Parts: sequence; structure tokens; C-alpha cells
Amino acid sequence: MQIMRDKTWKDWIRSPLGVVILLGVVVLLSLSLGRMVSRYRAAMENKKFSTTEFETLQNQEAALYKKIEWLSTPEGIEYEIRDRYGVVKPGEEVIVITE
Repeated sequence: MQIMRDKTWKDWIRSPLGVVILLGVVVLLSLSLGRMVSRYRAAMENKKFSTTEFETLQNQEAALYKKIEWLSTPEGIEYEIRDRYGVVKPGEEVIVITE
């Protein structure tokens, strides 16, 4: 009984219908693999972009913390007030340079 099953199975696979079905399965698997590779590439590209953006944001954060530290000092406060509002101390004069 077992020998008959094996022969039937082998005959079915070697038949034209079996070959067509197997080729169909191979094509479907290939398409699925292609989609997976495409998704993987897109994920890697997104990861690269996100990593670059994260590093940029970290640098901006560090610069902002540095500026906060500078503005927390009396010299930083004085510089910003003079620069933004053109304020001078008593006895000083403002010089405007034009080109």
C-alpha cells in the first residue's frame, strides 16, 4: 500500500499539472521574497534617516543647553540685553558702523 502512495505522489509531481502548480508556488514565493526585500530596504533607509535626524536634534539640544548656561551668567544676560535692545550703560555711547 505504501509503495502505491509513493508512486502516485511521484507521478502527480511529474505530471504537467504538478509542474505548473510547483512553478506557481515558486513564483508566489519569489514575489513574496521580493516584497520582503523591498520592505527591508525601506526600513533600513528610514533607520538611516532617523539616526541622522536624531543626531542633528542631539546637537541642537547640546547647543541650546550651552546657550542656556551662557544666559544664566551675568555676562550672558548683559550681552543679550545690549545686543537685542541696544541698551548702553551710563556714560557709554552707541557707535553704528555702516558700510
